[in-house]
Amino acid sequence: MNPVDYYNNLTVGEKRSYAERAGTTLNYLRAHIFRADGKLTRTTSLQMVIRLTEASKGNVSLDEAVDYFLVQPVKKLAAESSGATHSISDSADSFVGQSGEVG
Repeated sequence: MNPVDYYNNLTVGEKRSYAERAGTTLNYLRAHIFRADGKLTRTTSLQMVIRLTEASKGNVSLDEAVDYFLVQPVKKLAAESSGATHSISDSADSFVGQSGEVG
């Protein structure tokens, strides 16, 4: 399950318990992780991603959490900074030589 969907389906009391299990506070989650506007105010650390995943008691997989908190923000940033003039895979192809060696 997507971490935001999981969080949004919790009651206030369940959100507070979730935050405690993750080693943080409900206020921190609201202010920085699960904002109403959907924007992250900070880069979520890998340790926090793991704690949030574990605190979900199996409702959010580590793959889903890593994708949401770490991969998607990087992809969005890359798309915004490149002006969509070329794809990330094009950049990777130019970095890896014809023989497959990095160079």
